[in-house]
Amino acid sequence: MELVNRIDEAEQLAAQGRFADALDLLAAENRVAADAELELRLIDLRFRAAEAYDAGPGRTPWPPEYSDPFPEVVGKLPEIPATALTTDLLGGSVAHHGALIVRGVFSPEQIDRTVDAIDRAQAHRDLDDAADDRWYRPFEVNGRRVAPTLRQVVRDQGGTWLADSPRSTALVLDELRAAGTQVVVIEAAVLLEAGWQDLTDEVWVVTVPEPIAMQRLIARNGFSEDEARSRIRAQLSNEERARHADAVIDNSGSIEDARVQVRQTLAAPSTGAKRS
Repeated sequence: MELVNRIDEAEQLAAQGRFADALDLLAAENRVAADAELELRLIDLRFRAAEAYDAGPGRTPWPPEYSDPFPEVVGKLPEIPATALTTDLLGGSVAHHGALIVRGVFSPEQIDRTVDAIDRAQAHRDLDDAADDRWYRPFEVNGRRVAPTLRQVVRDQGGTWLADSPRSTALVLDELRAAGTQVVVIEAAVLLEAGWQDLTDEVWVVTVPEPIAMQRLIARNGFSEDEARSRIRAQLSNEERARHADAVIDNSGSIEDARVQVRQTLAAPSTGAKRS
């Protein structure tokens, strides 16, 4: 009865558009006692949440252009420690090398559990492609399997879609949660222009006076004064961005000055009020 009540509560939250709360509720329940029905519902709920999400007008230009962050790497995939990961490194690596190896996200024990989950999903898929269980159930929408041709291509290459294995999905997401990540930073120069602020808990804005920003662009990028001024004025002003900020970092000084502000702001409790 308790499980039924939790599922009903999650459906009520989803009906109100509170998909994140509904997912948190069922995922927490499944961590206490893993349940096949919960894991199947979590897959469905995540799909519904993605369908309901309004991404706004999107980023322009699209696709984005990235320089190669590892031009010296040839014939193998680039590797970095998890602490060095940024959106530019990831985007550039995928665009120019196809992938990026990030070391240190999982512990060896977590890696073993994740590999075991992948292997079990593969084994259930190979036993019976029509199997309808928590380890392998081809993802469906309105009773129809999604992208059967693409699924077969993935299978021919030795892979299995995570969404096709409700149990593996739950396990992998729980391992990510247990990895101890306390803060995830999205570094995006046009976050506000793209309307992505709703994807975050807080928006931190780094400001610098225009004359200093111009000097840095000219020195770092070799821009002319007109090019530097045009680049700066194509974005929102410091004042406009600061109005949307939960925290404002003044970057007019040295890198160490900025680091001190970041550490102090991270250490300060978040009250929902603007922080600077």
